[in-house]
Amino acid sequence: MIGEIYKIGTLTRTHGVRGEISISFTDDVWDRVEADYLFLMVDGLPVPFFLEEWRFRNDTTALLKFQGIDDAVRAQEFVGCDVYFPQELTPES
Repeated sequence: MIGEIYKIGTLTRTHGVRGEISISFTDDVWDRVEADYLFLMVDGLPVPFFLEEWRFRNDTTALLKFQGIDDAVRAQEFVGCDVYFPQELTPES
């Protein structure tokens, strides 16, 4: 599975009380192609998380809202997780 996904960033901190999480990213591919999910590396395993919404803060930071993560306490559990994108959805350059 690791060969089928590649790292695009890291979750750095929670934002607000609705479960939003800040991502420091190196590739905003999830915004350029239709992708409903990203993978988070949880306990050494890639786990898909479905995006509910997102918005950019600047050129290297965005706020992500995942389905099922609805408060800051739950979001805090994922701070520090690396974020991966599926290779098969990546557009050809």
